[in-house]
Amino acid sequence: MADGRSAAAKVPQQASEAFLVAVKRSKSVIRKAVGARVLDPKMLTAAEELQYEDFPRRQQTNRVLRSSRRATGATVPCALRQLADGGMA
Repeated sequence: MADGRSAAAKVPQQASEAFLVAVKRSKSVIRKAVGARVLDPKMLTAAEELQYEDFPRRQQTNRVLRSSRRATGATVPCALRQLADGGMA
């Protein structure tokens, strides 16, 4: 072996890595199963952390979009175009 370890020594490490990958893929399902309502940002994966940090911006965008649609009766695509052009913010 290039790193000096036998193939038998690598098996536990590969199994551990496979387990971690499986857990990371199933985190949202695991959280739902245990009823975790409050997320600890320290326990998030990098991708989950980006989603978590972007959530308030998405909520604000949705509020602006809904209020504009109520006020003008615009369709969703039309309201999105106005939002993208800066007409609603």
